[in-house]
Amino acid sequence: MRHPVSAIHSLRRPRLLVSAARFALTDYQREISLRLALRGHHDGALPGPADALALLLEIEAGLDALRRGRDAAWRPARHVMVLSAVMAEARLVDAAEQAKTSAWGGPAQVRAEAVAPPPPGQPDAIFAAVPPHGAPVAAP
Repeated sequence: MRHPVSAIHSLRRPRLLVSAARFALTDYQREISLRLALRGHHDGALPGPADALALLLEIEAGLDALRRGRDAAWRPARHVMVLSAVMAEARLVDAAEQAKTSAWGGPAQVRAEAVAPPPPGQPDAIFAAVPPHGAPVAAP
């Protein structure tokens, strides 16, 4: 299965539908909006952002099939609501992934902590040589 955030990049939807969803995104309140978007597909406690995104992508695919088939059951307002929830949850998933690889907790920090401290009297050159994740590395 593809990663949900990468699946979003392959979506092709009408420009008006996407711009309406972006406009609706300004009023997105996760507790309320996500419950409404998942209505009929999920009961109980709200899922985490990644699980919610996967559910929302399934719902959106069904709505898009209705739209493409010109089915009378397709409701533009519902489609806009689900698309805006997809956008909001994708931002949350993306932010969580970036936080995992940030300079404060990412791979560079783990490497620095995994190296044994230098013997007494030796400079901490090894710790200075490990740049934060994503920082440009200076030539020696």
